[in-house]
Amino acid sequence: MWNQLSPVIQENKNAPLDFFETCCYLQGIMEKIVRKEERIEVSDLEQEWTPETFETLSEKGKLVMETATLIDFPLELTSTTLDDEPSLKLIRSIGEGRTSLVYEGIYDDEIVAVKIAKKKDYLPCFEREITVLEDLANLNSPHIPKVLLNNESTIVMSQLGERVNNFRKKDIKDIITTLKEVHSRNIIHRDLRKYNFLRDSLDNILIIDWGYSTYSYENSSFTGALDSMPDEVLESIIKDYDIVYGPKIDLICFIRSFYLMIHRISLDLYPKDDIKTRAQMMMNFWNEHGKSELWGSIYLAAENLDYTKLIQEMERLF
Repeated sequence: MWNQLSPVIQENKNAPLDFFETCCYLQGIMEKIVRKEERIEVSDLEQEWTPETFETLSEKGKLVMETATLIDFPLELTSTTLDDEPSLKLIRSIGEGRTSLVYEGIYDDEIVAVKIAKKKDYLPCFEREITVLEDLANLNSPHIPKVLLNNESTIVMSQLGERVNNFRKKDIKDIITTLKEVHSRNIIHRDLRKYNFLRDSLDNILIIDWGYSTYSYENSSFTGALDSMPDEVLESIIKDYDIVYGPKIDLICFIRSFYLMIHRISLDLYPKDDIKTRAQMMMNFWNEHGKSELWGSIYLAAENLDYTKLIQEMERLF
């Protein structure tokens, strides 16, 4: 059994809540954390996490919350029955993605990343990310996160990293070599935008957010970021049909993310309410950019799935 040892959410220290149930309860508490203060007021919680909701939870798990109580970090989850089982401590909020809230934590004396789904609609993304990362675990790659704990709405992962503003020459080989290994297992990331690359404390580049990934034999509709998508994906959106995502799509997506990064081009001004219009605008954008001889050689290597040549051509940009 697990219980939360927070000074403000405790009534029965033997509350029959397993670890993942408790994480789900914490999700509602943490969804509106003020990042600088790292705390919230109960009155600021979303409707589904009102004090009345916690009164219902209290009947099941003896979890009690008083109105207007302040929640402070760190929050610690510990085992009350297994002395040798590590505890998970949530330290601070570090980010928010499309599908999840992300926290820095400590598990088994190691710093970890903790992802909690924003809502039930995103649970399929969590299921896919867990499945794919488990499939890739035997690669033992320093560039792919490892799942330590999980359930349908929570993932605790081994590496914690910082956002990448610029790639280094070494990163190019690390990313493309990793993608080659991933593709050899019929897995396509599909969302290699710049925000899905982190750098860990050992200076390793990390490829994160595998929730939109697919297997190369699946027929899939679009998910991900339009800005860096290849023309064939943009065309499928404009003409409204599904495609099979292959390795080439990942490579071109990475190339275009890198192009936008080094040229510091922001595409945030494009409309986001009409996906077909946005896709057409991105198609027009890429028809006018990245047309030099060097970029042509880079695209050709990706088209031919020549990973070695792609590394060589992209390293020429440094």
